Amino acid sequence: LKAMIKSKEESMVNHDVLKLEVKRLREQLNSKADEVFGLQNRKFQLQMSMEERQQEIKVHSDVLKAQLKAAEEERHATARELSEKLIKVDRLSNKYDIICGKLGEDDGDGEHTQAYYVIKAAQEREELQRQGDELDQQIQKAEREIRALEKTLQHLFAKNAGYKRSFQPVEQNTPQFEQKVRAPRLAPVSPSRRAP
Repeated sequence: LKAMIKSKEESMVNHDVLKLEVKRLREQLNSKADEVFGLQNRKFQLQMSMEERQQEIKVHSDVLKAQLKAAEEERHATARELSEKLIKVDRLSNKYDIICGKLGEDDGDGEHTQAYYVIKAAQEREELQRQGDELDQQIQKAEREIRALEKTLQHLFAKNAGYKRSFQPVEQNTPQFEQKVRAPRLAPVSPSRRAP
């Protein structure tokens, strides 16, 4: 009977030890499963962010390609316009040389040639262009000064509004009243110092 009781107790202890071992293994399995799930979730989030980033890069690349294409077209148009202008200048120069060659040197007393008037008109146009540029610069400077004065006026109006609010009556037993009582009184402005 004692041997049987001892055997039974040993089998119960072994059974409890196995149950504890199973419980420990189950907890490890659950923690590993949670870890795997977290890693899968993170992998999915990383894939989503990578796809979003790839889409952004693609859009940005398309925008840059469009800008490059527009710049190339503008450069091509400018180069074509420059070549046309150079050809025009060349023709005018040749025409001028031909006119000067046919008419010869001007004595200074007689009438001026057509080339003289063309050059004079071009010089006057250049002078007017220069004056126009100077006027544009003066206008831009005046506009900047006006904007600065407007900002100063807005700042001054805000300060005056705050100063005006400080003279409004305040009810007793309010935080504003306590603050007004604690704040030092401003010295009154003498009539001679008041702005006209």
